[in-house]
Amino acid sequence: MDTRALVEWVSPIVQVSGLEVDRIDVLPAGSRKLVRIFLDGDGPQGRGPSLDQIAQATRAISVALDTYSGLGQQPYTWRSPAVVSDVRWLSPSTTGATSGAWSR
Repeated sequence: MDTRALVEWVSPIVQVSGLEVDRIDVLPAGSRKLVRIFLDGDGPQGRGPSLDQIAQATRAISVALDTYSGLGQQPYTWRSPAVVSDVRWLSPSTTGATSGAWSR
């Protein structure tokens, strides 16, 4: 699969959220494809994209991929492991809570 075409398709969509496509990987995953879209951006404070930006871009990518024919007929799963340097996941074991949380 030509990932350049997918980058060209997704880039304007994520730019609306103030982000950019860092890279896209399309990998075989059994009978499916795994599409990983890596996002990056400066964010409102110049320290990486905010979770709101990532959420907005993720929703827009989901809608766009529903109409993108370049993935063929094979089912796919997509993930957006955004490039975020100042946000980390706190697991329940480190917080003592019943569920995890995002923290800056």
